Formats: sequence, C-alpha cells, structure tokens
Amino acid sequence: MTYIKLTQCNSDDEVCPLGENQYAWINAPLQQYTSGTTANSQIYQKITSATCIVKENFFQSNLNNGRKCVANNDCDSSTCNESTCEDKNQGEPCFQHSDCNSQLSCRRSYIWPFETTCQSWASSGSNCDNDYDCSPMNF
Repeated sequence: MTYIKLTQCNSDDEVCPLGENQYAWINAPLQQYTSGTTANSQIYQKITSATCIVKENFFQSNLNNGRKCVANNDCDSSTCNESTCEDKNQGEPCFQHSDCNSQLSCRRSYIWPFETTCQSWASSGSNCDNDYDCSPMNF
C-alpha cells in the first residue's frame, strides 16, 4: 500500500459522493497477479478514490413518489421513508395525482361533498376523469 489519505470536504456546499454503506477500496497499483485475470483482483471494478463534489450536482431532487431516495430533499414530497419517496396514503385528501403514493391517483368522489382523495387506480369499466385515474393496463 502506498498511502491512505482521509480529508473532509472544503465547504458545507460539498459532499463525498459515497453513499451509505459504501466505501473506497485501497488502491493497490503494485498488486501482483500470479495467476488468472485482473477480475481475480480484490479491487477489480471497485471504487478506489472519491472526490468532493457540489451537493446540488450530487443529490437527486424532485423525485416522484415510489422512487428510491436517500434523503427527504430528494423527494418532491419532501418525505423519504425507508429509502422510498412517499406522500399521501389511500383515503387522504389530495390536490393532484403527484400528491399520492405510487399506484394511487387523486380521484374525486361522485357524491356530495365531491372531495378529492388518494384512491386505488380505477379498474376497467369504472368512472374516471383522465388517464391518470386508471391502471396503466386500462387506458
């Protein structure tokens, strides 16, 4: 091993691009291969270094519900729960389809008081107002 260099990023606007439970392997350029191919190496296709990058270039943002996330600011709903963007559950009031969790749509009731709530997708033959109300298999 030549050296191990550990440093913090220079400012609060930067972040190390290694995710949770990820790490950089020791770069062993002088490692000798006595048999086989480079694929037998412990560092083959592994991250051996990382450089601080500006946060806004690293983090995903405005992800729809159901997408994989790391932090709350990744999601359009600002809620990352168990690595998944979430918002409103079935039966909760909504304003638009993106307010609802995946496989739900913001649908209006056809009876008084005509409120809109997150509901399961409409099945074939059911009332709907637009394509987003229906399962992808039904429009």
